[in-house]
Amino acid sequence: MKGIVLILLHLVSFSCFAQSNNSEENTIATIRKEFTAINNPAKKYKVVEAEVEGLSTEGGSIKKYYDSTVLRKAILTLYGETGTMVMEYYFTKDKLIFVYEKNTAYDKPIYQGKVKVVSTIESRFYFEDQKLIRWIEDKKTKEKALYAQREKEILSDLAGDLKLIQ
Repeated sequence: MKGIVLILLHLVSFSCFAQSNNSEENTIATIRKEFTAINNPAKKYKVVEAEVEGLSTEGGSIKKYYDSTVLRKAILTLYGETGTMVMEYYFTKDKLIFVYEKNTAYDKPIYQGKVKVVSTIESRFYFEDQKLIRWIEDKKTKEKALYAQREKEILSDLAGDLKLIQ
């Protein structure tokens, strides 16, 4: 009898895990579809560009893409002496759904001219209801234990210096 109960408990817990994982996969698939729709070349946006100061040593810029008055995408580019960071933010219904981040490091400071790229790190962050649900860095999924801090940093940047969310 105990054996049957243990087997049933394992089956129920496995079923709950599978449903949770399936739900996350469905959410990721929905985010990817929305990402594709936002980046559809046929879609016309009002683009607002501005310089940003104080976020990096060599300055930067931000491009905001609006569908009427609704922010759909923002691309932040920051220049440093020895690298560049590009962050693409995607929004649906005024909520962050996805962030693509690309950090490029150079072999020497850019003011020395003719720099070579020595490394590139790409990260993808998937959000649901302002919660980070998946983080992929260089094609590897990061541990969930790291999510809370990174989520806080991303949302803080958006609400703080960039003022893209409230």
